[in-house]
Amino acid sequence: MKTKLTFVGAAFVLAATTGIAQADPIRIGTEGAYRPWNFVNEKGELDGFEIELAKNLCQRLNSECTFIQNSWDGLLPGLDAGRYDVLFSGFAMTASRAETAGMAGPYAILAMTFYTVADSPLASADAEGVVSFDRDPKAAEEAIQKMRTLLTGHTVGVSASGLSARFVESYFDGSADLKRYRRLDEIDIDVSSGRVAAGLTQLSYATDMIARTKDVSYKLIGPAFEGGMLGQGVGALVAKGNSDLQQKFQTVIDEAIKDGTIRELSEKWFSSDMTPVR
Repeated sequence: MKTKLTFVGAAFVLAATTGIAQADPIRIGTEGAYRPWNFVNEKGELDGFEIELAKNLCQRLNSECTFIQNSWDGLLPGLDAGRYDVLFSGFAMTASRAETAGMAGPYAILAMTFYTVADSPLASADAEGVVSFDRDPKAAEEAIQKMRTLLTGHTVGVSASGLSARFVESYFDGSADLKRYRRLDEIDIDVSSGRVAAGLTQLSYATDMIARTKDVSYKLIGPAFEGGMLGQGVGALVAKGNSDLQQKFQTVIDEAIKDGTIRELSEKWFSSDMTPVR
């Protein structure tokens, strides 16, 4: 199978060319600002784990796929308005999200972690691996209590429209304040300057950001959290009621998990296996 990537206006188009008639083009919405999940590389092209995965899945579906970049907070309204057919942009598969969109996946695990700068008083807390609200709720609650004590009286930077804000509101109300940001790199800047004491984001983003940043020494603090209100993992979103497209993507995501494609891509982009536990 040959693939062809072209640039049309604000969209990247992947055509999988075979002797078989292709399905209708699929419009994929993504933020393109969430490295290493999805971002614009040095060549001005969309790149990252989700971009490569979506291209692979489109090939399996024998479909032409168009990538459309937009701000994260405009993706869900755009899906509802019919501007996209599917979203690949770091969306957590949560119960509340299932009420408004169809979901396919998960295609990657999701864990949230706190981080600060190395010379912060909070840096005395070392990273402690991942705890799960689903598999070990007692350990998760003990970890929350420990982080409440650490963060009391401090301000945490979070994404304005993501899970991190709801997580802080649910578990740290009355102990830590929160400041909302539209972009994750804005949180990084304010953590480095001390305007906020810590940030909360996905473990994969924080690990990549720390490895790439040379002029600031960041550090993960405490455990990372998964499960519970954070959902089943990261998945693709389709418009509510589009069960046909939802099932098509679910089928090829399952295939990509089974044949090791997701393991290979996650090891490339995250330096670890992000394959969901089934």
